[in-house]
Amino acid sequence: MLGGGNPVGGSNPSGTGGSLNFVGDHCYAYSGTIQSAGAASADTTYLDFTMPNNTYTEGWLHLSVKGAGGGERYVTVSIDDQFIVNIKQDGNPDFLNNFPIPLLFPPDSHVVVKCGTNGGEEFSVTFRGKAYA
Repeated sequence: MLGGGNPVGGSNPSGTGGSLNFVGDHCYAYSGTIQSAGAASADTTYLDFTMPNNTYTEGWLHLSVKGAGGGERYVTVSIDDQFIVNIKQDGNPDFLNNFPIPLLFPPDSHVVVKCGTNGGEEFSVTFRGKAYA
């Protein structure tokens, strides 16, 4: 296991929550399903982790939205407090459900993924990728 995150079989064997988990040279994070706070912004944190020193990852962020499909949806991804993804999406949630976002996280960077909707929908966020030392 590379440094950081939760080892599989540790205190968080399913790997859900906001942290990044490592299995060999693969990494993943599962937010679980969380109800958005219902504001017209990306105001609810789904993933929040810091990359280990000397390790970077490249992978895909997958979003899943469960809701009626009539509201606006917001997604932000920041690295060290700088937005690298800032999405506002109207209408059908299938747009976000069907388009994974490619990302690269540098060593020792702080990553935060937030989502929100003015319709109070549920989101789940998954990141999966490969870690390089």
